[in-house]
Amino acid sequence: DMYAAFRLECETYPGLTARDGYYTKDEFRELQKMAADCGVEIIPEIDAPAHSLAFTQYDPSLGSEEFGMDHLNLRNPKVTTFLDDLWKEYIEGDDPVFRGKRVDIGTDEYSNKDPEVNEKFRELIDHLIRHVEAYGKQAIYWGSLTHAKGNTKVKTDNVILSLWYNGYADPLEMKQYGYSQFISIPDELIYIVPRAGYYMDYLDIRKLYDQWTPNKINQVVFDYDDPSVLGGMFAVWNGYEL
Repeated sequence: DMYAAFRLECETYPGLTARDGYYTKDEFRELQKMAADCGVEIIPEIDAPAHSLAFTQYDPSLGSEEFGMDHLNLRNPKVTTFLDDLWKEYIEGDDPVFRGKRVDIGTDEYSNKDPEVNEKFRELIDHLIRHVEAYGKQAIYWGSLTHAKGNTKVKTDNVILSLWYNGYADPLEMKQYGYSQFISIPDELIYIVPRAGYYMDYLDIRKLYDQWTPNKINQVVFDYDDPSVLGGMFAVWNGYEL
């Protein structure tokens, strides 16, 4: 099996926490406090319903035989309950584990092969946005509404989109849909995936200096003063061990 792990202490689902290294809740609180003292905001992400091997290895009944076990099975109502309760553990109370104003609900790279499942995917995004908002958090997610076309409406007000690949979420389409807060993370310029062979091992600093500002999201270019572009981020993803 491919290796996957959940790196945060979890009491709602005993056994989900990785056994070979994890943050306790208090350790993660302290990490966020230390970062904030340095002017850095840590935005925790629980990525689902794809990229979810840590969850399906914990409970295989959550997994999708249809799309692969890295996908949660959106036809199974147990999935929504699982995610709701997991989020609740970290964002409820007077001293939540996720201390900041924002959290990232993920939703990246889920299969779009079945139109019926696309609707369930969109329904889950809308549900999770409203779920974390009920605990006072602002939701960030990866978009994917261009990829997962459908009729199910997804909340747009006060929601931030991380835009990395226009085939998943086309920036102009997302703006037309009603979104007005974007983080620019164009994969072809600022993705670092060491040893993967299909992204950069290091940033091309000269190219970025000469050619890029956050208003350029792959082939879409916004005006420099467009307020919907909040700024840009670099992305460093897991490397490959030799």
